[in-house]
Amino acid sequence: MESIPPMQTSMSSGLSFMLRKATENGELHGIMSCRGGVKLSHLLFADDSLLFCEATPGECHRLLDILAKYEAASGQDMR
Repeated sequence: MESIPPMQTSMSSGLSFMLRKATENGELHGIMSCRGGVKLSHLLFADDSLLFCEATPGECHRLLDILAKYEAASGQDMR
């Protein structure tokens, strides 16, 4: 089993932080896992990410801003 390189782990933590902060600030709304459950803005796996937001121009633009910052900092392309 391969380990995740430390740099990739810290970059994923940075993306997770930006998404969590945008959700806390009301800029992204995510989805509820169930009635009374936790709100999810993202799920990060080994090399996959699922991002959740409302389908509004404002939230989509904010999500694109976060992804652009992540791309610039990490050097990774988001496809």
